[in-house]
Amino acid sequence: MNTTLKAGMMTAMLAAAMAGTAMAQTEVEPNNSIGTAGAPTGVPCTRSGVISPTNDNDYFAITVPQGTSLRILATPTSHTCNTSDLLLTFFNAAGGVVAMDDDGAVMFCPKLDPAVYPAMANLAAGTYYISVININGASNVAYTLTVELVFLASPLNPAFTYQGVLKENEAPVVGPRDFTVSLWNHPTSPNTDNRVGTPIYLNSVDVSNGLFALPLNFGSDAFNGEERFMEIQVANSGQGPGGTVLGPRQRLTVAPHAAYALKAAAANTAATADFATTANNAGTANQANFCSVADSAWAVPWTGITGMPSGFVDGQDNAGPWSLNGFTAYYTAGAVGIGTTSASGFTFAVNGSAAKTGGGSWSVFCDSRLKHDIKPLSGTLDRLLGLRGYTFEYNNEAVEKRMAMPGTQIGLIAEEVERVFPDWVEKDADGYRYVTERATTALMVEALRDLRAEKDTALAEKQAQIDALKAGNEALEARLRRLEESLSR
Repeated sequence: MNTTLKAGMMTAMLAAAMAGTAMAQTEVEPNNSIGTAGAPTGVPCTRSGVISPTNDNDYFAITVPQGTSLRILATPTSHTCNTSDLLLTFFNAAGGVVAMDDDGAVMFCPKLDPAVYPAMANLAAGTYYISVININGASNVAYTLTVELVFLASPLNPAFTYQGVLKENEAPVVGPRDFTVSLWNHPTSPNTDNRVGTPIYLNSVDVSNGLFALPLNFGSDAFNGEERFMEIQVANSGQGPGGTVLGPRQRLTVAPHAAYALKAAAANTAATADFATTANNAGTANQANFCSVADSAWAVPWTGITGMPSGFVDGQDNAGPWSLNGFTAYYTAGAVGIGTTSASGFTFAVNGSAAKTGGGSWSVFCDSRLKHDIKPLSGTLDRLLGLRGYTFEYNNEAVEKRMAMPGTQIGLIAEEVERVFPDWVEKDADGYRYVTERATTALMVEALRDLRAEKDTALAEKQAQIDALKAGNEALEARLRRLEESLSR
């Protein structure tokens, strides 16, 4: 249960408050990679820069104290949020992506906010990096980068205290006792499926003149608006969980349920709903800035929608670069990058590990009916032996810009591969070679066949030599016997 009090969120523009008219520190080129981001600055801070040429990528380094929450904004000063298309990326010290935000071409400038990106909250101490690029081809896009401190209210603690009177034989109990407290959604059911959460065991609780107090915390998800009943068991100190059940289960009053109100499962009338889990009938939402999911939207009268910004996407008229066909979306231009701001010339690029069901290689059609000019391979063993394996480490520039893995790697050298399998090697826009292994399985199979043929030939030659030596030895033995027989007469 998310009990964070959003109303308690505050921002502090400390630098602007102290300086009155704070001036943004200008970028220092080259700053096109994490390695050239320059010396880190403290937060909050304001920086300025220009995306020029169009493929420019500006990096800035900042130092973040332990537990800091940040809001980062990139605001164009030479263009509007609609004529430019700025993309913000926040990296940790190792170069991993913490959060990324694009203006989406719907008149919103990029903003990394803890309310939308939880990873921006309660950051670990260290150096972080901010990347700013423009991805719609606009030239000379000047911008201001603002890094703000965000002070988040602490989540509401779902703990509460239960107080009671314990008597034994009508006399108040004095001395420590062990208590086991469990929460149920039914007043009498013994079925553990009706138990909510895990029972709480409290040992050696002080009981004074029959009075005791139990600090209880069943977790943030224990109260969802449904009835709750509490069962208490008591035992002598040191006996462990369990014991005598104290009367019937007690129905909890509304106080422990109050935290659930923060979730607002259903808000029948809300002029402003910052986060509404379910809005069954929202006739008017004065400030519905973001609507994440609408499981079932029965009807929306177009004549009743006002204040739509230009570039508004309704999800049905193929607005923007995406096209819809039933439940399938298509985008036939450009490239897809996951965990990276640059696909490096590939149609699909993933920065990091990838997985698919069953593992293994990607599928390719192999039916003979789809092929022609089929010829057997030859000389594959010699070709594979023309390659050599190495251990190595990638340069920092390769790790930062070309999705190379840090640390010691095992692999081939593209220049050597190109001499043996030229169709495996291609170059990116900057002339750097990359290797795409093709038909490796077929090459391995035929190489094994070549190796088997070489082995069989060698064995046959050895066997022929053995047979010849054996025949010669037998002839010598026969000649020796004849000599021995003639000498014995």
